[in-house]
Amino acid sequence: EAVDTFVEMVEEGIKPNLGSLLSILSATSELKDIRKGKCIHGLVLRHGFDLNTEVTNQIMYMNAKCGCLDHARQIFNKVRYRDFMDLNHDGLCLPRPC
Repeated sequence: EAVDTFVEMVEEGIKPNLGSLLSILSATSELKDIRKGKCIHGLVLRHGFDLNTEVTNQIMYMNAKCGCLDHARQIFNKVRYRDFMDLNHDGLCLPRPC
């Protein structure tokens, strides 16, 4: 339901904010819906939120939780300023892809 509401919001031309992006990324992680998660990732890039550490961490987590460990690792490798959370997510990526 949260994902559908978010999609409607974006379709109506409402620009997402940091809180809504973090919430929707969390929802796609829990649903393990990588297709919608990748669409949200594209939205993050288009709206310039890709430099936000919290958003980047959530995108890595969503990819790892959905089984896309290579993609999570690629995102991790592109992060310039890694913090503890980034390194914690790196642990999720160690097993490598299925």
